[in-house]
Amino acid sequence: YTAGAITLGGPYAPVDSFLGLQYAALRSVESLAANGAPGVGKLSVWRSFLQWSKWILNKSPG
Repeated sequence: YTAGAITLGGPYAPVDSFLGLQYAALRSVESLAANGAPGVGKLSVWRSFLQWSKWILNKSPG
């Protein structure tokens, strides 16, 4: 996966902005989850909340 200036002229060229970088990261993670990458789960509000809670409580994300 690529993002930033290297993709000039590509579909994700606007990733020079912070929002564009977030979008490129989201697309990358969604693709990894769809292809069954080990340790990568689908993103959801509930999963994000659980991971955030673990971070707040200083627990391992695993």
